[in-house]
Amino acid sequence: MNKKTSIRIIAYLSLVISLSLVIFGLAQVVSYFQSGADPASLLNTTEEENIERYQPVYNWDTTEYSGRKINKGLMKQITDDFLAGEFLTFQMLAENQLEGLEDYYTKHSRGNVSRLVEYQANKGISQQGTGIEHHFDLKLFSEDGSLVTFTDSTTRYIQTVDRDGITYSGYDTAIFDIMLLLEDNRWRIRHKVRRPAFQAITHGSPQKSPDDVLIKGVNYYPAGYPWKEFWKAFAVDTISQDLEIIRSLGANSVRIFVPYSDYRSEQEIGVLTERLVRFLDLAAQKELRVIVTLFDFFSGYSISDWTLSDHYLRTILKSAGDHPAVYAWDIKNEPDLDFDLYGKQKVMTWLEFVIARARIHAPEAAFTIGWSQPEFLNLHNDIVDIYSFHYFRDPHDLKIFLDSATFNKPLILEEFGMSTYNPIWYPPGKDEDDQYEYYQEMLALVREYGISYAFWTLHDFTEVPDYVAGSRPWRKGLQGSFGLIDSDGKRKRAFELIREFNSGL
Repeated sequence: MNKKTSIRIIAYLSLVISLSLVIFGLAQVVSYFQSGADPASLLNTTEEENIERYQPVYNWDTTEYSGRKINKGLMKQITDDFLAGEFLTFQMLAENQLEGLEDYYTKHSRGNVSRLVEYQANKGISQQGTGIEHHFDLKLFSEDGSLVTFTDSTTRYIQTVDRDGITYSGYDTAIFDIMLLLEDNRWRIRHKVRRPAFQAITHGSPQKSPDDVLIKGVNYYPAGYPWKEFWKAFAVDTISQDLEIIRSLGANSVRIFVPYSDYRSEQEIGVLTERLVRFLDLAAQKELRVIVTLFDFFSGYSISDWTLSDHYLRTILKSAGDHPAVYAWDIKNEPDLDFDLYGKQKVMTWLEFVIARARIHAPEAAFTIGWSQPEFLNLHNDIVDIYSFHYFRDPHDLKIFLDSATFNKPLILEEFGMSTYNPIWYPPGKDEDDQYEYYQEMLALVREYGISYAFWTLHDFTEVPDYVAGSRPWRKGLQGSFGLIDSDGKRKRAFELIREFNSGL
């Protein structure tokens, strides 16, 4: 054992011993944050919070109705009160509690909801649900301005749960006859009667064959603005220079990530969408195709939050869904990593819902899911247009997988790479030579099997946020050192290797 290795091992063991003193405390913190909020707290919300959390697609037909003329301000108040009441009703049926009932139902109509909640509680049943679309047809606005009637042609998603688990899940479509009364300056439900079901929106199978092109791609963030900072800073000159570097690599595509958590309001999503379209324009100028990964930093898998997902999705896709620079939309990056925390079934159901909605908002677009491991490619393989997976394991194992698998759709190795994080106190670290050899092996497989790829990533990052890699310095160091260009702007050996590889494809 040489002296350098001995020093590394001693430093490493010292660090492990020091960390063992705080592991228990960290475990308690993690347990606290994973415990989640009391479900009953969902009911303790204001109308403004209900409106913010429930954003289904809706429209009004006011071409033919009786009574007094109605203005836009009144229409907004009626819509806000009714949708807030709808959201609260879904929450009451999910938790079998009645808090807030008086706020959105008249005294006459509260009994129906109360009896249903009582029945569910006695049977050990609950309904997780959300509206997806509401198409309102105004029928009457009374002369004294205190009563309004309309029909609601609605599509909802309902999941029924009993003591043994989920007993039903699926779309529910119906027309409701609605009467609202104005009481204490709030429109409350006086009458809500369901008509027979009608033909609803089709949530169909894949409709798009992606362009027949071999993707030679790069996962991209600017060196100084990675992750969420990319869209906040949106340094156009830096982006343009980086896209030129990517072109010089012989690449023909770039993969980017559009965050969800910090963009919820109309204004925030609007700014984000404008910047996304600007990025796509820049990529088109450089003749680069783009894989756009949505819902980055996402946790809203609960059915009650699905309308927020749909709002984010339709805002982006209505503006950029048919942009010529887009090769594909990656609905979610590595959703399988959320299985343990949120539940596999919940995540899978959300993915199915979102892809179905995406096909409505952008029917000509191609969609994929970026799984963290190739073993997950069989999940939802019937609803995607492209198979995408990530691979950071031994190249030999990838060859075994590719030899044993067959694919009837395009396949993209969407992320792979090796970190060159190599401080003296971190014995497992790799250097630029290791990275070069790794890419030699991986690119040989790419060539042999003729698959598309996007390596991780162009740049090293000096600042890696805690929300990406945690607070431990070696994790941040590893995450920040995958680039082909180091933090001083120097190109690593693998840069030229990939450039030569791309020129030969």
